[in-house]
Amino acid sequence: MKTEEIFEYVQKQYGTVPEYLWSKSPDSAVLRHKNGKWYAVFMTVEKSKLGLEGNELV
Repeated sequence: MKTEEIFEYVQKQYGTVPEYLWSKSPDSAVLRHKNGKWYAVFMTVEKSKLGLEGNELV
């Protein structure tokens, strides 16, 4: 599933839209509950930062 498909789904299902909070990471976004708490973060990171082998971005 692509990021845009997820964003469309959560907008229809929950009425939330992505927020782009970081100027240094313009492709990173968060989704918030109506109470303001995040329930998802979309970002690109190196595999090694997730404990995986390699330095590719995921």
